[in-house]
Amino acid sequence: MAPNTNKFTFTAAPAASSSGYDDFYFVAFNRAQMREKVDPGNWELRISGSGGITKLIDDSGATTNTSVNVSGRVYNVVSGSIASGTAVTHRAASLETVLGAAGLFYPDLGIILLNPEWVGRNDSGSIELRPGRSSNTLDNNAQKIFTAISGSGYFAARREEEINSISYFARARNDEFNFSSNPTYSTGSIDADGVKTTGKFKVATFKGDPRAYITQVGLYDDDHDLIAVAKLSQPVLKSFSREAVIKVKLDY
Repeated sequence: MAPNTNKFTFTAAPAASSSGYDDFYFVAFNRAQMREKVDPGNWELRISGSGGITKLIDDSGATTNTSVNVSGRVYNVVSGSIASGTAVTHRAASLETVLGAAGLFYPDLGIILLNPEWVGRNDSGSIELRPGRSSNTLDNNAQKIFTAISGSGYFAARREEEINSISYFARARNDEFNFSSNPTYSTGSIDADGVKTTGKFKVATFKGDPRAYITQVGLYDDDHDLIAVAKLSQPVLKSFSREAVIKVKLDY
């Protein structure tokens, strides 16, 4: 909520909630499942009750005036369905003048806030899940809403994630990177006088025609510090007769 705001209100000024409600139901998405945010217009929550099934969606597809507050974007929860592939609103939030809309949806937080007076009302208008407010009494309100949601057997949602990508192209000319510093690339021998000779190729045919395999690419900053290493899916052969251009795609 915004600073100096103490209660949630549902739609502009419904008669019963113009000053806001003291309590509410809410559904919080698991952060690992929702990743960055929940995709507006692509979720449907169903609540079961003795009067039937109540279907809830958000009104992101029916409004161009998205509310943005300290918690990010905010949409109204309304009666409707996405079963047809597109959002179909049964009753707009602006028409809920008595109890207010069904709730509020915060896609960037992954929270559905449900109006305690409206929730559980089926299309015929009967309200079945008004929370108990007894003093010093366990009214099992959390169990009520859990049972109503699980009893419907349906809750569909889609997550949304924005990925930034940048591509780097690393060129290895034919006269570059044809040798390897791997100890197995060269060998040495000791002659009859006990002098050790190093720098000989392990593979004799590499003399005059050295070859190496590129297996990874390092990314450096302006100070020549290694900041990332990209592994190739398979080694790339490099020699004086071969030039290589490797594309490195970085997602973050």
